[in-house]
Amino acid sequence: MTSILFQDFKERSKEVSKYFIFLKNLEQGTIQLAMEGKRKPKIKEIDSELIKTLKASAFLLLYNLI
Repeated sequence: MTSILFQDFKERSKEVSKYFIFLKNLEQGTIQLAMEGKRKPKIKEIDSELIKTLKASAFLLLYNLI
């Protein structure tokens, strides 16, 4: 029987792992960000500043996990 604390930690750990996979794929160019509009979605280019911001968010996720 695991406590609620450990269950919550495992769930959040999975979320953080998914975010890191997202970042890795975004950096490698295997996925792209699309903005929905009235017509077809527009693909948004990823600039280096956005990548830095997303990485900083990853550190915050890790900090909050602990």
